[in-house]
Amino acid sequence: MAEYKTIASMVFTDKGPAIKDIFATLFLDIYQLIKNGVEISDEAAIEELKGFPEQLDLNSTLLRFNYNHFGMDSIGRLKNNFNFRFSLGNISELLASPKLKNNPQIKKSVIQVFEKKPYSISQYSTYGAIAEEIVRWRNYWAHNDGFKNASEALVLQSNIALILKIYPDHLQEKINGFDDYAEFINSKFLESILEILGVGPNQNIDDEIKAYLQAENSHNQPNQESSIADDVDLQLSGISYDTLEIIEKVDQLNSNFNKIEDRIDSLSVQISTISNHPQFSKISNPELVEEMRSRSESGMGDIDDLHEELLQSEPSEALDINNGKIESSSEVSEYEITYLTNAEVLDNLMELRQKIKSEMKKKYADFQNWHNILMQPLSKQLIYFEIDSAKSFKDDEIFQYYYTSSQIPVNLLDQPNLDEKKEIAKNYMDEQLEIYWELIKELLDKRAPLN
Repeated sequence: MAEYKTIASMVFTDKGPAIKDIFATLFLDIYQLIKNGVEISDEAAIEELKGFPEQLDLNSTLLRFNYNHFGMDSIGRLKNNFNFRFSLGNISELLASPKLKNNPQIKKSVIQVFEKKPYSISQYSTYGAIAEEIVRWRNYWAHNDGFKNASEALVLQSNIALILKIYPDHLQEKINGFDDYAEFINSKFLESILEILGVGPNQNIDDEIKAYLQAENSHNQPNQESSIADDVDLQLSGISYDTLEIIEKVDQLNSNFNKIEDRIDSLSVQISTISNHPQFSKISNPELVEEMRSRSESGMGDIDDLHEELLQSEPSEALDINNGKIESSSEVSEYEITYLTNAEVLDNLMELRQKIKSEMKKKYADFQNWHNILMQPLSKQLIYFEIDSAKSFKDDEIFQYYYTSSQIPVNLLDQPNLDEKKEIAKNYMDEQLEIYWELIKELLDKRAPLN
């Protein structure tokens, strides 16, 4: 049996309790916030979610999001049916219906009941759509003796990866082994699939960049080849202590390498739009396969970046969960508050990082990745530590580490124009703080309040 098939089976067997725990904990958290404002049907089915994950039924657990548990007197009167019930997953459709459009007060009352920090109406729809997709592929897997090809497994993997990406931060610590499960889905499962589809380690763009560096420097630096880092992208992002050694190498590269550097940045842009859409959509399998094959053939594919693009690209086939009708939720945006998880904020900061690089490079030809105030180490500081002003960001020890060029290795301290390079780095970072801090702060403020 192919490895991806074995791992896919583990998703529903050995690793099955994890996905049940994730959805049960999420539903119960939402339920506790809204239960006093709605009528509840089949409450016993909800109470069952409080059991041990190993004992829960996967289909029953995940489909709580699409089961008509909830009712409201105001909606019952409007529809002349006091037994009318709806699910978390179809609230967006309900609010977009003609009767509620023409009754803004009732519509507002529904929103007030269900818009509870850190959740929004559109997120309920996304949760419901993902849950339905996972159940659908679980049933397909169970009744067809497993998956028939790797693209089917990729659809399942992408759905689980998405719920992990948008899973509320305050619930992650309640899930036993959340980080390990995320590693299993995003690394082991994904890589087993991409290996079958022709996208694997041999197509990693880091290897291609490393080859350029080695070829360019072999004639005059033969003894330094073995010291080049395996992960050049991390080196270029300013994570390694040997950054200036890479700077010296980059300065020697020709225009071909500049094109590759631009390709790295375009591949690493992460745009978190799908998680905020009122309806989650399926990605067309043929298009996924063709995209991955083309990248493999060109040698420009990177597993992690491709994975992000697959999740975040525009969907070509709408998920039909509302009788074929997908309606805009723009009507509820007047009231809706959408919060982002830390992972989503990091994606947005990486997108802003590319904007900063583009704009700064237009102004300064020698602006590099390690001058960017949103290089990954600094972006993670913004997310995981209480930084609420440009001053506190600049005073942060990691920021100061790069601001003062403390990453310069000892053997390069006597290089020409070192003081000038240090001053240039400071000037670039100061300018970015002045121009972009407000945009950074807006992204940080999109996270749910802690209380």
